[in-house]
Amino acid sequence: KNNNNNNDSHSLTGTLLVWTRTKSCDGFKIALFTIEKDSVTYFRKGRAIHTFNIATSKVQIVGRLPDGKETHSSFLISDSQRKILVNAQTKTEMVRWTNMINQTAQTLISKSSSSSSKNVAFESLQRVQKDASNHFCADCGSKDPTWCSLNLGILICQRCSSAHMLLGSRFSKVCSLVVEGLSYYSEFAIKQLGNGFVNSILEANLSANYQKITSSSTDEGSRSEE
Repeated sequence: KNNNNNNDSHSLTGTLLVWTRTKSCDGFKIALFTIEKDSVTYFRKGRAIHTFNIATSKVQIVGRLPDGKETHSSFLISDSQRKILVNAQTKTEMVRWTNMINQTAQTLISKSSSSSSKNVAFESLQRVQKDASNHFCADCGSKDPTWCSLNLGILICQRCSSAHMLLGSRFSKVCSLVVEGLSYYSEFAIKQLGNGFVNSILEANLSANYQKITSSSTDEGSRSEE
């Protein structure tokens, strides 16, 4: 079933699958999900099962299910009380939901100037941006990227982070610098690598007339998908 946006840019309603454990078998069961204002709620058989406060919850893309099968459209959402594994019909749909949650979290954090987590994340972002090449998205060159690929050691913009999510966490483990911040080891790795150094290796064999994607070309690509 297709998901439908409400008029609110931070609202989303649709059906997704939730991993459940029963006496007979483990597997996915259909559930209704809503994103409204500052929360994500999921329903089963018309009853609200749990509501996640977006500001205090965490979203993580996963590449493998509990039964060992590979997945390209699943993510975990968790808070202090509950963790659930959610599966979308497609990668694009999964990115749509996770981006909506992360965008809402960024909005909530930006409105809370007293938030200590915001200050910590901002300080971490400032430290990795001491490398001048990290002031621009490693992929399209957009200014002031606030996302990163932890395993590649690069900073990317929000739109390019969606493309990295579609690749799957096996290839690029994406993290929001504003919402999640960086651990000590992740920050250290990015400061040691950085966009300029990584691109000098990954793009070493590109022809001189090769044209990289730009922020405008990623905009066009996203419109064509719609």
